[in-house]
Order: sequence, then C-alpha cells, then structure tokens
Amino acid sequence: MNAKQVLSRCLSLVTPTMHKMRCLSLFSAVESVMNGGALSVTGLGRNITSKAGEKHQIKRVDRLCSNTKLHQEIGTTYCGMAALLAGQLRNPVIHVDWSDLDARQEHFLIRASLAAKGRSLTLYEEVHPLDMKEKPKTHRLFMNKLKRMLPADSKPIIVSDAGFRMPWFKLVKSLVWNYVGRVRGRTHTQKIEEDT
Repeated sequence: MNAKQVLSRCLSLVTPTMHKMRCLSLFSAVESVMNGGALSVTGLGRNITSKAGEKHQIKRVDRLCSNTKLHQEIGTTYCGMAALLAGQLRNPVIHVDWSDLDARQEHFLIRASLAAKGRSLTLYEEVHPLDMKEKPKTHRLFMNKLKRMLPADSKPIIVSDAGFRMPWFKLVKSLVWNYVGRVRGRTHTQKIEEDT
C-alpha cells in the first residue's frame, strides 16, 4: 500500500465528522509536504498537484490554515489519532519533551510521541510562550488532555529527559502511570526498600 492510500485511510478514520472539502484540502496540503513541499503557505500551495493554477492552490492552503472550524476540530483529530495509534496498547511507551520552535526562543512545543519500532508518532502537541514553558500548570493541563485521549484502561510509560524535575514525576504518578526519566548533575535518588 503506498503512502497516499495510507494517508487517505488514516485521515478518513481520524476525521469522520470533518466537512468533505476541508478534508480534501487537508489531504492535499499533507500530500504536498510528502512530495517535498516547503512548510509555508506558498510552499505547500506550489507543490499541490492539481489542474488549478498556482495562485489558486496557494489561496486554497491559506484558507485551510485560517479555517476556524479546522482549528476547532484539532482536538477531535488528535483523539482519533491517539485511538488509532495507541488504542490497542495496554502500556504504550510515550516520549514527552519540550522543543524550541524559533531561533529567538519565544515559542516552545511540548509533544507526546508514541514510540513505535524505532520512530516516534505524535499523539498530541501544544505550543507555549517562554513564560509558560516547563511550568507545573502547563504540564498538568497537557497531561490531563493526553489522559482524556487515551483509552481509560491504558497505563502508559512516560519517558522524559533530565529537564523534567520532581513535580513532573509526581504528576505522572498521580495519573497512575509509570515513568522513566533521565537524571544528570547533582540529582539524588533513593532506592525504595523492599519487604523481605
């Protein structure tokens, strides 16, 4: 099965209530990226394969990006993707990490990705300004949204790097999930004593 068929099938599964024309425009934009289109409105528009002129394709991508209904459906789309990717997994391994989005370090992305055979598949992500980066409230809201997306009986293993501290691990434990975290520097750990 080629990539276009997989994309078409996945989009139809995760966007069942999306308007048909909006779904077709989204498919065309994603297909444009798959074909090497740059991640800009003009780059995507220029790389859409269609009989319409370049100007019309750029306008099509512009309308898609500014479509308020599409933005309202993002949560539903993420839930559909989470169900599709992690729905059958009892203990999915999910990587959570922060990334810089721009050179000025004004915007940051927090992403939860499912570990799947040597690659990661995005389950959910959010963009935050610097003053919200790595804050307990931001983490709590993010993890609660992630929890709502996963099946009720799912007990994921959250993998995070050394940038996450004790409040993060307490949050993960409060969700009755497991975690693996990397430590560095002067971080102290203590082994839990086992009853013998």
